[in-house]
Amino acid sequence: VGIGTDDPQVTLHVENNAPMIRISRANSTNDQTVSGGIEWYDRNNTNRVGYLAFPSTANDELEMATEYAAGYIAFATGNASQAMVIDNGGNVGIGTNPGTILNIEATAADIRLNSTTNFTGSSAASALIQFGDSDDIAIAQVGVYDGVEFVATTLMLHSDGDISLNG
Repeated sequence: VGIGTDDPQVTLHVENNAPMIRISRANSTNDQTVSGGIEWYDRNNTNRVGYLAFPSTANDELEMATEYAAGYIAFATGNASQAMVIDNGGNVGIGTNPGTILNIEATAADIRLNSTTNFTGSSAASALIQFGDSDDIAIAQVGVYDGVEFVATTLMLHSDGDISLNG
């Protein structure tokens, strides 16, 4: 079926300058009574294999799921490269398939935690967990980061196995 096109390329092809598909519930009294979604079924239309839906009328949950026991959900970015995977056990992999509860893999796999206020409640603060710095002196450090460098290192694990506290 082609909407806005005489040459549909798939089963439902919508073409417009700003195409949008709307799913709405008839006779809804307010925005808290809407539920619905999109379901995918196998070829004999008897087994649901996945869905994207607001499963309840509370509208406080958008659920995306695969219903295969070994299924997973993948998020892809440029060139359809997998950027993040959530496996069937709830493990998350960013830049890789998960091998643990959280598995991050990247050229610079720094983890940054930002807060809009610091511990005294005044200005913004940032903490960085960094693995392997450019000098290969430290293989892991945890501390306060000002956006350019560590300004107060709390814990540093050196490549020779030494651990230093408070810089």
